[in-house]
Amino acid sequence: IDAYAGVGPVVPLSMFSLHSDEGTVERRLELDHDHLVSVLERLAGKKEWGIKLWRSKEAEEGIDGISPSLEAMNKEIEQADKGRRYLLEKKRGEMREEELRIASKRLAHEIYSSLDAASDRSERLQIPSVSSERALLLHSAYLVADDEFETFQARVNEQAARIAGSGFEIEFTGPWPPYHFTGESNE
Repeated sequence: IDAYAGVGPVVPLSMFSLHSDEGTVERRLELDHDHLVSVLERLAGKKEWGIKLWRSKEAEEGIDGISPSLEAMNKEIEQADKGRRYLLEKKRGEMREEELRIASKRLAHEIYSSLDAASDRSERLQIPSVSSERALLLHSAYLVADDEFETFQARVNEQAARIAGSGFEIEFTGPWPPYHFTGESNE
């Protein structure tokens, strides 16, 4: 696939397609000819790039520093007597979870939107179940014209630098054949 994708766009047949002989494949391609040509023309000179946004335990620990509500709660806890402090600390734990959820959702949206603006098309992909110390917040694919790749990569680097050291991390993968952009919903 990599060898063919290096020459031009690649369009997959439906998953688990089995053909008993070369003639069957040729007939199928003849039937789908116009559609396949249209898709190949639309994808010419473009590649798919992947982004995953991860959140580690460090983000959970650093949320106090970016949340005004938690900052205020921490000050209140410092000044409270022992009995009240216990109740406030319990409330702070609940606030941290909510603030982290809100901050994570906002960051995923900001990164997706920023990269979408620098690509021809984008798709949010289903977040797979992963057994990890990190939480996967965003799994997305971007269709980028080869002559626009440097601009797209600069945008990825900008977003990665913006969140560096915060407990959030961008994983950038590709190039991939543009499989997420071959369907009718992407036309």
